[in-house]
Amino acid sequence: MARQNSYYRLAQQHNRDARETVAAAKAAREQEAAARRQEARAAEAARPKLTKADIDGATHVRDRWGWHQVVRVNRASVTVRTVHSWDEKIPMEKVLEVRKP
Repeated sequence: MARQNSYYRLAQQHNRDARETVAAAKAAREQEAAARRQEARAAEAARPKLTKADIDGATHVRDRWGWHQVVRVNRASVTVRTVHSWDEKIPMEKVLEVRKP
């Protein structure tokens, strides 16, 4: 009987250790993810924002999805050609890069 109890205690200790290890790993992952989010927010804040004057005369603009041909530049958005039969508007703050002729 004593032998069974020692195995039981060992199994219980192992389970406690495993739970603590998993909890510590989750906390470390969450902390790393929070640091990455903070770095991304800082990088976005440091990125120069383009204005209408910067985009006027551009042939193409790039957003997070890729390069698009410019149809029209408005005060707050850029209308771009899509592969569909309609055009799409991209908010000015979402434009990352501009190509001019």
